[in-house]
Amino acid sequence: MPFVVKWRNPATNKLDLWIGIHVPADLAVGISKLKGTAAVASEEALKYVIYLPGRNTFRWIDIKSLYPLSEYSPEEYEQAGREYAGVYKRLHLTAQQTDDIRFWSRIAKKERNHKDRNDRVPSIDFAPAEASAQESEAGIELEDDGEDMSEAEGDLEGVASVYSGQVDSIKRPHREGSVSTPHKKAKTGASVGQHRHQQQPDSEEVVDIYIGNGTNQKVFHLTRNKIMKSTFLNDCVQGKPPYIMHPYLQQMTPAEFKPVHALLSGDAGLDSDLVSVCGDGGDNDERKEIIGDVNKVGKNWMLKDIHSIEDLKALILGLESTYAQAFLFGLAEMADNVLTKVQVAWNLYGRVEHLSLFLNFIENVMPNIIPQVSARGGAPDAYHGGQSSYGLGTKHSWIIKYLAETFVLYTTEDPQRFWCLVDKYPSLRAAIFKHRAALDDAKLLVLENEFRQREPLAEASFATPVTMEGSVEQEATTKEEGAEQMADAGTE
Repeated sequence: MPFVVKWRNPATNKLDLWIGIHVPADLAVGISKLKGTAAVASEEALKYVIYLPGRNTFRWIDIKSLYPLSEYSPEEYEQAGREYAGVYKRLHLTAQQTDDIRFWSRIAKKERNHKDRNDRVPSIDFAPAEASAQESEAGIELEDDGEDMSEAEGDLEGVASVYSGQVDSIKRPHREGSVSTPHKKAKTGASVGQHRHQQQPDSEEVVDIYIGNGTNQKVFHLTRNKIMKSTFLNDCVQGKPPYIMHPYLQQMTPAEFKPVHALLSGDAGLDSDLVSVCGDGGDNDERKEIIGDVNKVGKNWMLKDIHSIEDLKALILGLESTYAQAFLFGLAEMADNVLTKVQVAWNLYGRVEHLSLFLNFIENVMPNIIPQVSARGGAPDAYHGGQSSYGLGTKHSWIIKYLAETFVLYTTEDPQRFWCLVDKYPSLRAAIFKHRAALDDAKLLVLENEFRQREPLAEASFATPVTMEGSVEQEATTKEEGAEQMADAGTE
């Protein structure tokens, strides 16, 4: 997995940013084991073996100095303790536009050439993405890896230098004693088109995805351009004709993969089971604040097919599985949608006696958000190892804000489980305390009392409002009329 790595060279005592690849510790060459391989006290102390192509070396890198290049937005990693977040953001945008390995090879070589200078500000040097794309289309062949970059490429004017969240256009000085190596001639004519056609797969080519095993196996189909939405699936495509077979996918059932397929194919919306229950504006109850309502949705939404507390428990349990799949497949939109449904369930059905139900959800999804305390040298894999991002960014601030607002409820009603959870994740605990300190205690006290006075759930609590019933019936009627019209058109 690729990272932006903040590393201080002990030989020169120079801090800089490099491109790095995580590798298992037992595959690294010429690197000694860390002292004390037992589990560390907190995730901040974790270190991982990272290969730095620009330096051709392996190094142990602290977790705070790793900026993963994942499908999630850069804001997830702009948090306390992470410097030069702007560098990561700029490089992340470049990585999204360029997947050519030759482009990243050039970056590594340019780093090796440029970083002998006495720069005082950490930076990453790379050729403009437009130039890379043009060279790729022209079919330019690279020099051997052992050779230095040409002077023309190494001293490009206007190279983007990124530092401290800013992007400036600067001119690189000419290095004395450097030797210019001419590029090999680009291929022209019909061979160029043929070469480009071989390099670029058809985006509409259908890929077979094998889910499950034995008699419970099913083959799903998606085009390449739709598969690209998922980092995990895109990396698993192989063969001609293309297919995907992965041990994790073989352990899944077709029913578990169906929501992922529907999202990637665009056949179904993520919010299809959320229905608006807004009235005519005369009832102010929907606009009242609710403790723990992080998304500020009030009681304006309702979940379909929830008719009892058993249905609610089954829903929360299913959302845990969906959340884990969202992280595995790199689908941030799906992860956010899960939290929205949990929020709606809390606003409508949350009661003191059901606090543990929502704490169960958080406890079970936390391993997908922040790596647990483990032995040094473990894999910091964002999706494929069952663990995820190194901290709690904006995409998952819901958990922090929810637990901060409901802090007193949990510490008085279920203190043992609550403290067991937050003590397991020191960064989560620190974030909760920080957010709680910024809240209005007097206002929270009023909301807590209102929450404690909620009536116990009964059959009427799950009744569908009249306004919602009308909208649902109208929607069903519209769909039936549309189906009849299509059937009539087919018989003509």
